[in-house]
This record gives sequence, structure tokens and C-alpha cells, in this order.
Amino acid sequence: MAAMVRLSPLDDDGERVLPTLYSDNHLWLLPWESRTVTVSWPARSLGPGRPVLEAAVYNSRPTRIRP
Repeated sequence: MAAMVRLSPLDDDGERVLPTLYSDNHLWLLPWESRTVTVSWPARSLGPGRPVLEAAVYNSRPTRIRP
């Protein structure tokens, strides 16, 4: 079970991209479940680099994903 999954887009410096809008956040997922989440932010909030999406989970270490 993934408890309290929290998604955060990060910039090249590892700082959170703000403001960010989520279709869902702080998710609870069972082992066989999956969820599609839409994440958006204003273009000016992110510099020229590509964001990294961090998934932090209460019962595990954070994971970073480059889309």
C-alpha cells in the first residue's frame, strides 16, 4: 500500500514549482491500483529546464521521475 502519495514538480535546483494545480494529490493506493493525475503550472513558474516529478510517500522514500 502506498500511503499519502504526494506529487511535487521540481525545477533544476530541486525547488518546488509554484503555484501548481493537481487533479488529485495525497493519494492512497493499494498494490493493484493505479491513478492518472494531471499536474499543471504557469510557464513562467519554471525556468528553461525540464521539471522532475517527485512522488513522496508516507511509508517509503521519495522517488523522482523525469517525464
